[in-house]
Amino acid sequence: GGGGDQGSTYDDIPECVTNSPAIADEKMFMDVVQHLTNEMRGWYNGVNGNPNIDSSKYEYGAMIYELNGQIGYGNITTNNSAGFVNISSAGVPDGARIVAYIHNHPDQGGIDDRVPSSDDWDHRRDLVNETNLPRGITIDPNLLIALYSNEDDKTRIYDKNDRNTNTPSCVAAN
Repeated sequence: GGGGDQGSTYDDIPECVTNSPAIADEKMFMDVVQHLTNEMRGWYNGVNGNPNIDSSKYEYGAMIYELNGQIGYGNITTNNSAGFVNISSAGVPDGARIVAYIHNHPDQGGIDDRVPSSDDWDHRRDLVNETNLPRGITIDPNLLIALYSNEDDKTRIYDKNDRNTNTPSCVAAN
């Protein structure tokens, strides 16, 4: 994050998202999505000379949660893979409700990196069905996928009805 972090230009979740969790402060949610988009954008081609932090090569992700009307995010994780990131509840506080997960797709030729992969949808399904979350953490059944693509430098939000879409959703963070 540095001093250049701007809030979201969106006051609420875009209308293209039809099955959203009930979120008390959608503006705060969109500000967190924008902040995490800026973080991942800043990791393009390495961070502080460290070539191992590179969103042009690897997927990164984090859980976005709501707790007591506040929106926050857990630890940003990576598997140093271009096609997969295992996002965990690390850094999510006790009793929080996870409302979305955000991750990036490096720009890979031949596929549309702006839409969730089948692995992304399987991960979402597994999270929603998870019954062994620690410390009273829950997952909203309308869990959203926020996806930042290096292909066009934008983040889009997908809901459970988008499972079989091949069309990019509306832009949620620039």
